[in-house]
Amino acid sequence: MSCSTNMLTTHRSMFRMNSSGLRAVATRAGGIRGARPYPNSSRGLLRVWANDDYTKPSGPARAHGVTVRRRTESRTTSEHISAGFVRFRDPYNGKFPARGEQQTVNAIAAAAGQPEPATAGSFFDAKLFSMIVLIAGTTIGGGTLSLPAAASAPGFFPSAAALLTCFMVLFLEGCLMVEVTVRMKAEGSAREGEPVSFEQMAERTLGKIGGNAIGLVYQFYSYASILAYVAAVGEIVSLLVKGALTSAQGQVATVFTIWAVILFLGKRGIESVNEKLNYVFLALMATIIIVGLGQVNPGVMAAHASWVKAPAAAGILLFNVVFHDIVPLVCQYLDYNVKKINTAFFLGGGIPLVAYLLWIAVALGSSAAAAGGAFVDPMMEIMRSGSAQGKVVQVWALLAIGTSFIGCGMAQAEYEASLMRQFMEPRWKNFTSEVGKKMKSLWENGLLDQLSYASVLLPPLAVSLMFLALGHGSLAYKAADLAGAYGVSILYGILPPVMAFILRRQQAEKKIATDVSTTPGGPVLLLVCFLFGMGVTVRETLSYFV
Repeated sequence: MSCSTNMLTTHRSMFRMNSSGLRAVATRAGGIRGARPYPNSSRGLLRVWANDDYTKPSGPARAHGVTVRRRTESRTTSEHISAGFVRFRDPYNGKFPARGEQQTVNAIAAAAGQPEPATAGSFFDAKLFSMIVLIAGTTIGGGTLSLPAAASAPGFFPSAAALLTCFMVLFLEGCLMVEVTVRMKAEGSAREGEPVSFEQMAERTLGKIGGNAIGLVYQFYSYASILAYVAAVGEIVSLLVKGALTSAQGQVATVFTIWAVILFLGKRGIESVNEKLNYVFLALMATIIIVGLGQVNPGVMAAHASWVKAPAAAGILLFNVVFHDIVPLVCQYLDYNVKKINTAFFLGGGIPLVAYLLWIAVALGSSAAAAGGAFVDPMMEIMRSGSAQGKVVQVWALLAIGTSFIGCGMAQAEYEASLMRQFMEPRWKNFTSEVGKKMKSLWENGLLDQLSYASVLLPPLAVSLMFLALGHGSLAYKAADLAGAYGVSILYGILPPVMAFILRRQQAEKKIATDVSTTPGGPVLLLVCFLFGMGVTVRETLSYFV
């Protein structure tokens, strides 16, 4: 992985310096598969074996590491092994040697959460900044449209408190996912050279059956999200064309238009277009907030407050502040540096949090929303107002739903394609006839992609149209609520503390990296996070019977 000039190439359990003949392996009491343990070492001691002609260990161990000295004909260089990183620094000029000698072994995957040693000119971390932007951009999406509707019943201040609570809990849940990732890296159970997927975490802690069950929950979460986008886009299109199309017709037109554009532009083309549309969406949202804040009536915004109704909004709030799908990517990109990852989580999630609070204030404090009376959906009241602001909000809403729909749909299509590919791969050997070979050729040259898109786009469209035909109205809000109350709360509320607890206990029993606890709070925090996720799910379930 290429990085900035102050970063080093990362390897997971072993590094080799071909230019000097140096070979070394670092391990935490045998915690990494394939590495030799340091005899008679205490827990947490790192040891480096190397060619005695070039290096020799020196100590004693300091904190989570040892010092390694490297001798050459002209000078001796040394560097302290900290949090699993080994690097050689020239003591005369403070610079790292040329590439080929810049080697790092991620022996314990930054398990202690210590930052890398500071280097000259490293005031700005481009990789960290890019991950902050990625998390913020991933978090803000089509779910924003449902926030005012969720906040209307409890009011601004209860909703703001609930939103802040959801953000803090999901931030801690993300930290727990990082801990699980780091522990798996430390024990060597993660696949080499790949990010640790959520499925791998579930399989490692809950077994194969548990991993498969979690896969089903993830499918539910993804399809519920897509259903919410399909249902919402129909209403917005109908408003934009002033009723020339019904909501059902708007859904059909949008789904097949997006499918046709994907066929015409291809995956890379549609991704490029979607990225540019995202910029327009964010710019419009910023404009609406800035203009809208000047029209907010604090009296209207503070006139209603029902704290007992705040828990009912938890599903929608969780749906809007979740970013955990990209945790594996962030961990890998930031080289499993726990401090940087958690910083990216907090800042990247904090930007949408502020935007959401301002967005709710604009929605609940506007005169157009107040004219709606019951505050069923303040944003819809603004869009139906016929004002210039309403038209701008309509365009913004279409971009919000459309960009999220495309991004989520394409990601799910890739996942479905991988499942289809795995299913058919061992079966193609039975297709030996000419017809079979032609079918395989079609499969490899576009049929697989189209089947994956069909499996993602058509079922949610069919469900949404069926509910409209039965007179149940739009599923946009309800589907988003289900995605948050069940999908997010189970995947990223209940499971992270369970997985962290299991790994902590197992590794403590085996005396493997027992000091790798990257999340403060101990068992109490695990219990709080677990109960929060469980509480959201149970409350949602009981709401159907009470």
